Amino acid sequence: MENYDFAQRHANPTPNSRFGNATSFDLTLVSVDNLQCKRRIGHRIRVYAEVQLDGGKVTKTDPYVAGGPDGMWNITVPYRITDETGGNLVVRLYYKRSVGHTCIGEVKIELIKLFDSWRDSRKDTETCHMQRGDLNITYRFVF
Repeated sequence: MENYDFAQRHANPTPNSRFGNATSFDLTLVSVDNLQCKRRIGHRIRVYAEVQLDGGKVTKTDPYVAGGPDGMWNITVPYRITDETGGNLVVRLYYKRSVGHTCIGEVKIELIKLFDSWRDSRKDTETCHMQRGDLNITYRFVF
């Protein structure tokens, strides 16, 4: 009969990366609050976001039509976590105009800080402050 080491077989393996054993990361853009944009009275603004992880592919959301300063998205953007993942996440907000697009603001988020916060307290929401508003996100790490 073969020797069976129960402790070794069921011990937690060494994490693969600085994000533990996480294989993917889901970012949900929930809403934007207190949005400050110059627009003519009575005109609606169409706000969209561009999300980019580590300078890679840019993911663009559909615009929401905002009649006021607060808008809701609830759009989830999934990312795979590999050994090469540096963890620099950039979210840029724009609003569409007939003469072009205008950048409202940019938020740089370090994934390792989100991971540490999530690991320590299971916190999964964050408000990111920009010059012209606040971006509300939720996130989760998938193992």
